[in-house]
Amino acid sequence: MKRKQFFALVVSLCSLFTMNTAIGQTEGTVNMRVVFPMEISNVRLHLWEPYSSTFIMNATGENEFSAEVSGIFNPMLFNVEFDMPAHFITSWWIGGGNTYVGNLIPERFDAHGLKYGKLYINNQLLDNRYAVVNSSGNGLNISVKINDNNTISPNIEPSFDSLLIDDRIPSEAHHHKAYLNTSLPQPKHVKIGGWATAITDNNILNESQIEIDYIRVYGRENNQLTLLKEKDYSTYDPENDGGLYYRYPFFPSSHDWHDPMPGTVNNGILTLHTSQNRMKVWHWWSHNFTSSSGFDYDSYKVVCKLRTTGHALVQVGIDFRDQWDNVAELGVSDWFLHNNGEWQEVVFDSQDFASNDIQIEIPLNNVWNAISSYINPTKPEMSSILGQLGDDFIIFQNLDSVYYPAGGVVELSTWDYQSGYLIKMNDEATLTLTGSYPENRILEVKSGWNIIPVLSVEPQQIQQLFAANMDNVVIIKEIIGTKVFWPTYNINELDELSPKKSYLIKSNATFLVTFD
Repeated sequence: MKRKQFFALVVSLCSLFTMNTAIGQTEGTVNMRVVFPMEISNVRLHLWEPYSSTFIMNATGENEFSAEVSGIFNPMLFNVEFDMPAHFITSWWIGGGNTYVGNLIPERFDAHGLKYGKLYINNQLLDNRYAVVNSSGNGLNISVKINDNNTISPNIEPSFDSLLIDDRIPSEAHHHKAYLNTSLPQPKHVKIGGWATAITDNNILNESQIEIDYIRVYGRENNQLTLLKEKDYSTYDPENDGGLYYRYPFFPSSHDWHDPMPGTVNNGILTLHTSQNRMKVWHWWSHNFTSSSGFDYDSYKVVCKLRTTGHALVQVGIDFRDQWDNVAELGVSDWFLHNNGEWQEVVFDSQDFASNDIQIEIPLNNVWNAISSYINPTKPEMSSILGQLGDDFIIFQNLDSVYYPAGGVVELSTWDYQSGYLIKMNDEATLTLTGSYPENRILEVKSGWNIIPVLSVEPQQIQQLFAANMDNVVIIKEIIGTKVFWPTYNINELDELSPKKSYLIKSNATFLVTFD
């Protein structure tokens, strides 16, 4: 929806409310095909809906398997299971992820998406829009509608939990998000080491390389950092300072050995040409710092200074080891995706996981509400945020996109604190958000119509907030209400913007506004 079409909003919403998305019966034959990047065997298609059945997928090409499924009724819910004989791995799934529980923070299911294989239905390639969390909450299924013209589209139902999956991060990676194991270190741990991994983006064929200055591991006590171990690159040993590990599968436990990692050193900088071996994980480390008495720092930090050219991804983490070199992972960083050719630091810091969450409650009236948030939600997925409202929720949208699962429209996947929203309810309720105050409370107001949030705990006086840009303000008005600020006609019925609400503003130019 374009901004200038905002006043057609009510018409379009009425159309959505009257949508009839009943899925009809489809009979015929559907071709299911999956292509893998490595040797696979014993591929099984498990159909869960409209009925439960298992189909053997037969080899139809190099690492390609197919099955013809007939008598299908819409919708289809299924998954694909397979074995990797070269790595003694059985029962892996196309829809994958890790479940973190117990002492892992945050406790969550980390979805990986359509893992390893490229999946086709009637020669149409599927992506992560088709993935939904399974009923056990520990993996993903694929949910599709088959249309009358034999094409397919995602089937999203209100009961499905569709997690946001970053397609820039390859599905085979173990950790897609930063995490911390709070049960570490333990008394038996006498070694600590920092590490980094890199993989090239196989969706882009351009060359990629990473230049590394150092990797350092710190302990922190009373906010004072102590350097425990550093690896600089005045020298480099391809056998012992790093290694090339299996990417397909990602670091398989049955094959914990590696090839030497080729790299060149010049003036203390290690250069890795990651695109020259796309099928491997490039892995380097600081070596271990040993403390016979164990570790009791308040927190731990690893820093890798590097420069990325081309499209490669980097992640860092910290491991503890006991005297027998058994590994326990303290945690990992988010994936580092910057490739602007500048020197930057990739950091994992266990102190970042200290809980500073803030909770706010947004009251919702029956029918329409104009809302916003001055905190950045910790769990921003729309399915999680709006799921708490149950059947009381009808539709949610901003100026550009709509979240209307009952009507099969899921254009919004995560909450953006820099957006204002509209939500329609069929009963009164309270929406609870948990998160943190964002560091950036600068809002871009674009030329034309905007729905803006209020990024402040306190009410904001319009004359003060827009003082530097008043010439650009055409009109500000309540979305649910009649009050207007219209400087051209000296109308000042609306003098302040209230937290947790959103407002409609029209501007004749793009500008920035900073909230107190």
